[in-house]
Formats: sequence, C-alpha cells, structure tokens
Amino acid sequence: MKGIPHAVIGASCGLLVAHLTSRQVPVPALPWIDTHGLFVPDPQIISLAILGSLIPDLDAEHSLLKGIAPVLGPMASRLVRETSTVLNLVRPVHNPFRLAIAGDYLIHRGAFHTPVMASLIALIAWKLGLDAFWSMSLFIGYLSHLVSDAPNTLGIAWFWPMYCWPIRLPIRWHSGNNWIEQPLAVLTLACASYYSWS
Repeated sequence: MKGIPHAVIGASCGLLVAHLTSRQVPVPALPWIDTHGLFVPDPQIISLAILGSLIPDLDAEHSLLKGIAPVLGPMASRLVRETSTVLNLVRPVHNPFRLAIAGDYLIHRGAFHTPVMASLIALIAWKLGLDAFWSMSLFIGYLSHLVSDAPNTLGIAWFWPMYCWPIRLPIRWHSGNNWIEQPLAVLTLACASYYSWS
C-alpha cells in the first residue's frame, strides 16, 4: 500500500482512539459561531496515529515519511542494524527477514513490518515521556499499517523473530493497486467518522 492510503487509515484509527478514550479538545472560539461546549477529537492523537502508520515504511526507498524528513532513513537503519546484531546473536538461524542493510536503506518488509517493532517504538516513545494515550495512538497507527499491508502478496512476518516467514492471507493484491487501496482508505475513514460522531 502507498503512503497516502496508510496515512488515511492511520487517521481513521487515531479518530477511533480519540473517541474511545474520550480524548477531546474544545473548539477554539470563533467570532461568527458560538463554539461554547463544542469538542473535537484530540488532533495530537490523530497526528500520532498518522505518524505511526507511516513509520513501518521507513525501510522503503520512496517512503512518504522519508520525503518529509530525509534524516529519518539513516537513523532507522542504524537503530535496526544495532537491534539486528543482538537478535542475530540470540537466534542465529536462516531468516528471510534477516535485517540486512543495503547502503543506508533496509530491506523493505523486514523488521519494521512486525508487531515487535511496533511495540518497541511505542515503548520507547512512552519512556521518552510521551503521554500513555499518545503512545497507544502511535502503536495503533503502526498496527493499522501492518493490517492494511497483510493482504499484500508479500505478506507480513507477524511472529518475527520467533517465526520469520511471512504469513499471506487468502485474499491478496499487489501493493499500489489504487482501485483497491484508495477506496478502502476512504471507506475506513468514513466508518471511523460515522462511529465517532454518532
């Protein structure tokens, strides 16, 4: 899936997290509308879910997030390189998702496309002082990326590093299929919006 549909699905998940956790902010005062008592979902929670939905593609050469902040690619490479050294020492077996580095870029759909990395990034964010709800939103956004990539023909290594082979769903499509991905993203946002405001 491409970056924009991932971001829209991440925003949908952030909207649901803000609604389910009752994290809302008051609408700022506007001179032409009485906004007293009006609340909207916390935009920080939605923004972090969008960020979380884009982080897994840091290992892709043409990632939307890398285009916004080019320094993130080499930083992600270093983080995963150091993590891979430890994991490969602990579990030295043939591993199709071995964290091989090609220049400054990681092999796409490697460690960043796993729930372990989602948990690790959310935990690091929480330990660095991010609010628990914000860390949860980052985690949910990250998981939304994995779930939306699961029907891809390449699959996802859900149980990495214990079981490193990708698991493929019976219904699959190739990444970048705009006839499926964009309507799916819009439908997800419509359902999340309806649920949040109903």
